[in-house]
Amino acid sequence: MPAATGVVTSRLSTKESHYASPHRTTEFVTAMKYLMERETGYDNVEGLGFPSIEGCMAIVYQVSDGIFGLHNYGNSANSQFDTRAKKWSEWVMAHSKGKSPGLALYGVTFARSNARGYSFPPVGNWKAELKTFAARLGHSGPIFGYDLSLHFKDRTPKPSAYVEFFKQGSGFSIFVREWYKGPKDGFHQTAYVASTDFKNLDSTTSKLMTDAVDRSGLARVYPERLGGGI
Repeated sequence: MPAATGVVTSRLSTKESHYASPHRTTEFVTAMKYLMERETGYDNVEGLGFPSIEGCMAIVYQVSDGIFGLHNYGNSANSQFDTRAKKWSEWVMAHSKGKSPGLALYGVTFARSNARGYSFPPVGNWKAELKTFAARLGHSGPIFGYDLSLHFKDRTPKPSAYVEFFKQGSGFSIFVREWYKGPKDGFHQTAYVASTDFKNLDSTTSKLMTDAVDRSGLARVYPERLGGGI
């Protein structure tokens, strides 16, 4: 199996083929960081997991040596895009890896079914939100997204989802499954400890953080190009 290179995309043209990564391997994951609502993190070991993505968006900024993630809860009004993007970009840029060359920006949410709660048109505002984050990060490269409505196209109403950016070689692949909101999720929390690689972006009084999720049943998905440069 070839090593992954660069970032994960879908519908690759020849020009974009250097972004491809392989199918998921069976590595045993021991250090996955999990980001609940309003939490932000950085990882370059195994990846970032986002439990309970429904009206939220999993935002990931990939740099040359890792990924930054934000579980963006709320903030779906156009007037809120810049405030949120500014606050998160300040955290990213203060990190020791934040000024590393940016490779791609991703946003995973229920876009076309609009569980995100955008004004209309929802896909246009999905793109607009991510472009706002890209501008605040100083990122002029590609912007990708995955619409969870497509994975759960046969489900009405749409469920919540668990989203994972899983490291393979030097790249990351995107996996999803239903978030069951119950024991089947294998969800476990421990005492909250902020660090240079993890914190709640809004709260200084958090008590708990997630340290385990059942990762069985994950399916790989392939994002679409939403904008940005080459």
